[in-house]
Amino acid sequence: MTIGFFSGIFVSMKYQKVSIVIPTYNRKNELKKLLDALKNENYPFCDFEVIVVDDGSHDGTKEFLQSYTSPFNLIKIINNENKGSAASRNDGIKAANNEIILFLDDDLIPSSGIILSHSKHHMDKKCAVIGNIMYRKTFSTRWVSKYLSTRGVHKIKRNEMIPFKCFWTSNASIRKEYLINVSLFDERFKGAGGEDIELAHRLEKAGVEFLYEKDALCYHRPVSLSELIKKHESFAKNALPLLIKKDDIFRHVFKLDLLTNPIIKVSLSPFVYWGVYSLSPIMNLLYLSPLIIDYLLFYKRIKMNPSL
Repeated sequence: MTIGFFSGIFVSMKYQKVSIVIPTYNRKNELKKLLDALKNENYPFCDFEVIVVDDGSHDGTKEFLQSYTSPFNLIKIINNENKGSAASRNDGIKAANNEIILFLDDDLIPSSGIILSHSKHHMDKKCAVIGNIMYRKTFSTRWVSKYLSTRGVHKIKRNEMIPFKCFWTSNASIRKEYLINVSLFDERFKGAGGEDIELAHRLEKAGVEFLYEKDALCYHRPVSLSELIKKHESFAKNALPLLIKKDDIFRHVFKLDLLTNPIIKVSLSPFVYWGVYSLSPIMNLLYLSPLIIDYLLFYKRIKMNPSL
């Protein structure tokens, strides 16, 4: 319990207990930056804990965690084999001692105040809070960074209801009981991606409201176009078929209904794709349109699943 001062009046403010869950895999250096940033957090260290789940890393993450010291309670879960993001997050949830769960990805640097920006919404609302992620830029990644920093929840207009598809657990919070009530993450999702949006669909059906908090800000490392495409290939191959199998609504979420359009079908020929892709490094020097990035990702989404 602390005493704060607001508008000339002393008020009593009780901090809620928060568990930060961070799954990690072979990102020791990025993880250190994240944990170091949390040392500068303005939330009382006694009111939050950090749970790092090492999902079978082989880059020295285990040894790093064993020697790392922090002013907050740091719980380390070491998995000897890679189980996937869904299983890692479930391990973290089960180990959490606090009621509010804040998920952070291991390649983010959170701004000071992120815990309070999340936790303030969980006082009296049945909600899940989506934080703000901005992608750091280099010259070669500036257009992809701008693209990624304006996707998802950033496309929702003010006062519009936020759909479940915007709930990405890279920077998001929710009460532990709501996760338990919908049986946690589906561990059949082995890679990164898909497990959070599928969970969000179940949460929405259970009456959970999705909120966006701009001040819950994290900075993401730069991502190149080739890395983004490779990541989308993995998602399309491993997660998308499972999503579609679970519920047909995901066909609409990932715009698979566009395949009925003959013009779209023609544009998805390998000849067109490789023409666009081969020109993308040149466009990247001047201006890489979001429409071009959308096209490249959509192509991979379709071609990795011939049955679509």
